[in-house]
Formats: sequence, C-alpha cells, structure tokens
Amino acid sequence: MGRIMLRIWQQITRLLFSEEGQASTEYILILALITSFLLLLVKKLIGPAFQQVTQNVSNMIQNQMFTMDMHHFTVH
Repeated sequence: MGRIMLRIWQQITRLLFSEEGQASTEYILILALITSFLLLLVKKLIGPAFQQVTQNVSNMIQNQMFTMDMHHFTVH
C-alpha cells in the first residue's frame, strides 16, 4: 500500500511542477470560476421562482389540511 501511495504522490508532484501541469491547473481554475459564476446566476434567477412555488404548495396543503371538514381532501 505504501508503494502505491508513493507512486501517486510522485505523479501528482510531477504534474504540478511540469509545464503541462501548470496549464492544467490554469484550466481547472478557469473552469471552477465559470462554474461558480453560473451557479450563482442560476441561484439568483431560479431561487425566487422556487420559493414562490414552495410557498404556494405549502399554502395549499395548509388550507386543505386545516379546514373544518378534514375528511375531504380535494386535489386541484
């Protein structure tokens, strides 16, 4: 098991210190930045709509469950 970990460590250090490793690292950082930006954008755009839907569903459930006649549960 120790030899396997040593070989993995050697591969990682070789990748990090080679020119190809630097280019890969730059691409990974750029990809992470773009992904973070897209996630924030989606959260800003979809977040309010999702909150509205969950609020409406919650209100429908509460209105149906806590009415005077609890024996009938209608689905719209």
